[in-house]
Amino acid sequence: MRISDLTRRAIMRGNAERKLNLLVITATYAGKLLTLVRECMETLYDGVIPPLLGYERLQELIDADYGTNQMYMTESHNKSGFYSWELQAIEKYVLPGNRFMVLAAGGGREVLALLQKGVHVEAWECNAALCEYGNRLLEREGYSCRIKPVEPSKCPPEAKNKNYDFCIVGWSAYCHILRREDRINLLAGIREAVNGPVLISFVTKGSIHGLKRTLRRLVSRIPGSAKNISLALAASPGNIREGFDEKDISEEAEVAGFEVSVFVNHRPEYPYAILSPKSDGSKRFPVPCGYAESHIDNRCAKR
Repeated sequence: MRISDLTRRAIMRGNAERKLNLLVITATYAGKLLTLVRECMETLYDGVIPPLLGYERLQELIDADYGTNQMYMTESHNKSGFYSWELQAIEKYVLPGNRFMVLAAGGGREVLALLQKGVHVEAWECNAALCEYGNRLLEREGYSCRIKPVEPSKCPPEAKNKNYDFCIVGWSAYCHILRREDRINLLAGIREAVNGPVLISFVTKGSIHGLKRTLRRLVSRIPGSAKNISLALAASPGNIREGFDEKDISEEAEVAGFEVSVFVNHRPEYPYAILSPKSDGSKRFPVPCGYAESHIDNRCAKR
């Protein structure tokens, strides 16, 4: 083979490698750009709609959205058992005789999975349609346990001093509680009901999360913004949610009398945290003005 042929083939291989590298780089940056665009859209959506609606009206729409979402009212979903990350978080507490509290029980997926493992369960759900579906499912499966109604973002008062061994706050429900003081008050109520850990799951903050909060503050100052619901009616309110990092979860847990014992935020696991009662035995702390921050109703916002 002549030298010129070898040289030509080497050049061709080099060109092919450069083209491949260029394609990889282009795809990488295109992926980053798409992620940024998606985060921008979510930020606009989450940042503008809550203050336009007002918290109460938004809660009504979220409730209606989940009440018509067929995914959460199918046997394929609710009989699928625990996700791998859920089982990893709770497996050492799933012991005969242990008592579990489940909030945001949805259509009964976690409740049914716990009952099948032989533990005692008491459960609550704020959405009437999901509650009704879950109870029909539990009845068909032969269990006497029933999912009870509760106000959104509230810990049921009848659970106080029940001394449950573990509490599960249903899949990603924590991030749909948009007001910080409501999340803290929920955790504080749970602290009065359990003597063991709490499992919460959530979405994490995007790279431009701070812009979302800034938008909420600005839009909330528009006169009459709570009455302008036209923008939200064209959107899916069930997708409005708050993002968290470990610092956020730790601060909210501490005010309510918990400390973070496990924080997981890496794929393939869904982001979750296990909160344990404070080692000093303390329970509830008041939520002081200047600390709790409302994204929609700033009656107790920082001065």
